[in-house]
Amino acid sequence: MNAIYAYISILLLYHIPEWIVVLRNDSWRRKPQKDWKVLVFGPLIKLVMLSPIIEQMYFGRATGFWGYAVSVVLFVLASALRVKGHLDLRQGFTPNVEVIEGQQLVDKGIYRSIRHPMYLAIICLAIACPAFLLAYFSFAVTLILIFCLLLRIRAEEEYLAVHMPGYADYTKRTWALLPRIY
Repeated sequence: MNAIYAYISILLLYHIPEWIVVLRNDSWRRKPQKDWKVLVFGPLIKLVMLSPIIEQMYFGRATGFWGYAVSVVLFVLASALRVKGHLDLRQGFTPNVEVIEGQQLVDKGIYRSIRHPMYLAIICLAIACPAFLLAYFSFAVTLILIFCLLLRIRAEEEYLAVHMPGYADYTKRTWALLPRIY
């Protein structure tokens, strides 16, 4: 049970810096229309975070030092990527695939080298959650989430190439998630 409490504490610590930055950037005030991608990802991300707890309650596996260490590094990396992404986007953040009126292409900060740092953060989080509690079955949810994120990246890039001036050129000089890999 101590592992579950530690896990919940880490999840809270993961979210708090992002909430602070979102409140500071004032991007939470805008109420974008919900599209199907948001409606799919919200529950899927919550399932990624909750399923390891349920699995831990039933199977009670012990992770060990290295499992905890790798997971904590992934949690910290995920939090840093989310915060940096929000700081660089400022009020340009939206959970939908859309261009906000007056929005300019952001190609500074972390966006200078990768186009989707916040999706990379979600992938790090999705791997860290089941790894922290050694939740084997929950990795299936992680794989589904990663597959859906890759589909969303494709849809978002196609949309932005048409609707965001300069985005097509931006994709030629940056990487989607991992520099020199993808």
